[in-house]
Amino acid sequence: MAMMDSLASILKQSDWQEPEVIARIKAYVSETFQASVNVGINRSSIIISAPSASLINTLRLHTTELKNIIGPEPNKRLIFRIDA
Repeated sequence: MAMMDSLASILKQSDWQEPEVIARIKAYVSETFQASVNVGINRSSIIISAPSASLINTLRLHTTELKNIIGPEPNKRLIFRIDA
């Protein structure tokens, strides 16, 4: 890797795939609600965000199903966020 490689060229070379948990959550929301969400994961939580307050509130009501989809992520807290 040359010293002057741009970030874009480095990222093109990497074999990055989104974590399976993110893909499962996005697929569930897409199939169930015909909508898309952004999902982020950090050390202690899974953050689900969408521009629609009604979608986020509906997802809050489906927390049990989402936790079943997430599976063995025992210490992850679900956070729902409305994008402005």
